[in-house]
This record gives sequence, structure tokens and C-alpha cells, in this order.
Amino acid sequence: MQEKNNSEKIFHLVWMGSLFDKVPSLISEIKVDDYGFNGRLMNRGNRFEQGWPAAFTVYIQGNKPVDYFLCGGFYDVVSDPVRIVIQEIAKEDAEFLRVRVVSVLSNQEIGQYWVMNVIKSVDALDWEQTTWATREIPYSDVRAYLSVIKPAIKFELAKNANIFHLTVQGKNMSGIYLSAQLKNSLENANSTLGMKFTPVKVSLTS
Repeated sequence: MQEKNNSEKIFHLVWMGSLFDKVPSLISEIKVDDYGFNGRLMNRGNRFEQGWPAAFTVYIQGNKPVDYFLCGGFYDVVSDPVRIVIQEIAKEDAEFLRVRVVSVLSNQEIGQYWVMNVIKSVDALDWEQTTWATREIPYSDVRAYLSVIKPAIKFELAKNANIFHLTVQGKNMSGIYLSAQLKNSLENANSTLGMKFTPVKVSLTS
């Protein structure tokens, strides 16, 4: 397989939960009031500008701002600098929905935060290079996406995407994937506190 250069790398965005355990002064979620919004609908390619609850509130502990944290099991919360970087590079590939982040100690709103809803999905799984939970590659299984352990991505099919989900047989896999360009831009903007970037196996054949 041809050696990849930096521009041909793809990264899985992971929440660095261990960092929050080590540094309890970093803000992290205690509870969320989503006013009945169905969080299971997030990151499936739908936009929610019209139906998003304006009073959506995340109650947090800690007082030191972070750039990324998970909330309520469904919501990826990002800082305003992260939003700016992603919108500059990925344009319409992600939607940002305003949320209030409120300290339970001071009852004051902290910073400017958004729930990030990834719109773009890419059917770029390399089935042969992916690590599966099954002994055989489950080509005919309509629930094959549930058997993926470590995905491999065909770079040629994902090279024009900067932030996306993988689609397997029309179903979005969980997880957010970033291009090297977007990862580097977030790092250059010093807007990655709470983020971990895990390299994904990439094949250079379509």
C-alpha cells in the first residue's frame, strides 16, 4: 500500500474524558435540560435550526473553559472558537445550535457554546481493510455497521470531506471524522482542549 502523506490522513474525534477526571476545574456536564428535544436524532444529516429549543441549557461543574465536551449522551458541545474554525473550512457540513452553559455553583452562564450537529456523511468504508467483530466480512448483513470494530476509510471517497460521519449501507455509524486540514487548523487555533485525535486506517485505492 502506498505510504500516506499528511494530507491523506483522517482522524476520529474522541472526547478526552480522562483529562476531565484529572483536572476537575475544567467545565463538564452535570445535567442537561433539552426541553424535550430528541437527542437520538443528532448527527444523522438533518438540520434543526427551526425546531431547536432556544432555552436548551447544560448545567456544569468547574469553571475553566474547554473546547469540547460530551453532554447527555447525544450532544457534542463545542466552544465558539471551534465553531469558527469548522465553519471556515467545512462550511455547510456541520450545523451549530446555540446552548446555554450554566454553572451550578454561580448560576451564571459561562462562555459561548454550541451543540455541533454533523450534517455530512460519506459512504467510504473500505470493507476489506476494516476490522470486524465477525469472522467473515458481513457484506449482506443490513446491520453490518454494528459489527465494525476499527473502520478503514477509502481516502479517494472521503478526500473532499473535512468533517463527516461514515455511512454503511445507508446507515450512519457513530463517531465524527476529521480531515488532516481541519485537525491542523484546530490545533493552530489552540482550540482543542477536551479533544483527542485518533488516526484512522486509510486506503488510497477507490
